[in-house]
Amino acid sequence: MNRTNNYNLCQWEETDRVRRTDFNEDNLKTDSAIKAVDRRVDGLEGSKASVSALNALVSRVTALEQPRIYIGSYVGNATASRVISLPWTPTLILIAGILSSTTALFLISQDGSINFINSNAHIPPHEKSPILNGAKLVVRDDSWCNQNGSTYPFIMFR
Repeated sequence: MNRTNNYNLCQWEETDRVRRTDFNEDNLKTDSAIKAVDRRVDGLEGSKASVSALNALVSRVTALEQPRIYIGSYVGNATASRVISLPWTPTLILIAGILSSTTALFLISQDGSINFINSNAHIPPHEKSPILNGAKLVVRDDSWCNQNGSTYPFIMFR
């Protein structure tokens, strides 16, 4: 009598004597193999991720797929307080503006920190400073980042 490769089950030849004990032995092997598969499946059931965990992962992946850098500009209009809507809330925005009649770079972080860089000075925040408020940039007066007719390029980072 021949046997199968994986579970060593009986493979009778035409001339083999068929015995009840051979069937019982094969049935026990088959039963044990099926039970082992059941145990593995039961173990996988307990390790399945919950729907909320999968949704959280989808949200995280979606957020990571969003643009991390945005480049834009606006034209100043000299109003006392102007809101520039941004496509999303940046962690840092850099604006090319004017300070003391020279070009300056304004660095504004989400926590409200403002740094000015130009050839003349480093100046602390001021009443004419632009403000980052979530996904809104507020520029004020006919000054540093809102002079009438001037274009102000900016780059923002997520």
